[in-house]
Amino acid sequence: PGMCSLVCSRVCVCVCCVLLGGPMVLTGRQKKDLHRAIASYLSALGCQRTVDALLEESSDATGFTDADHGQLEMKWTSVMRLQKKVLDLEAKTKLLEQELEEYASGGVDVHAKQSKWAKLLPVAPARQTLTQHRGPVNSVALHPSYNLCVSGSEDCTVRVWNLDTGVCEQVLTDHVGSVECVAFSPDGALLATCSKDLYIKVWNTEGNEWRCTRTLQGHKHSVSSVCFVGGEGKPLRLL
Repeated sequence: PGMCSLVCSRVCVCVCCVLLGGPMVLTGRQKKDLHRAIASYLSALGCQRTVDALLEESSDATGFTDADHGQLEMKWTSVMRLQKKVLDLEAKTKLLEQELEEYASGGVDVHAKQSKWAKLLPVAPARQTLTQHRGPVNSVALHPSYNLCVSGSEDCTVRVWNLDTGVCEQVLTDHVGSVECVAFSPDGALLATCSKDLYIKVWNTEGNEWRCTRTLQGHKHSVSSVCFVGGEGKPLRLL
């Protein structure tokens, strides 16, 4: 057991060194959150020597808490879900390409195909029913990377939902009027909301707390829609 523990510790140190020393595409805050989550996860496993090595190499991991490793587990499960979605999409794309070739060659019964696709329409019961709003829901947006969605309601709140569990994880209460529209940026790092209170609010979605980082004003009447354009190398704008 002692040898196994030593080997595991060395492997963990190597993984941490790769994360610390490899090319990073994370922001400073994302990097700090990642290092704290790794340190917390290793500490929960009892790998104290590995934790000490990580703390010696990275000051970003200093001050981690027992709650930080939950972020690492959530991101990991999200990555696994995304990998599955990519594989499913690749399989569907291949199938659609084959069907396009069949349509082009005239070797497909169109009416038979229509009945096949009819089976893909949503049917009851719903996968999740989210019911904590106290007023009509005006807008819903799905996170582009994680299995989360956001809803805006006439009860003046924005709620963040975990679609795996159906649990409301955050309630954003900065608006004082009906929330008319919610929209994520292409990378999911920002959320924009608009309301009958005449304000547009921009939220930072990184980490456990969704913080309002900017309030935009200037409209004279209710703001009914908002969206992001650009991203992926192009200037990000909010309309």
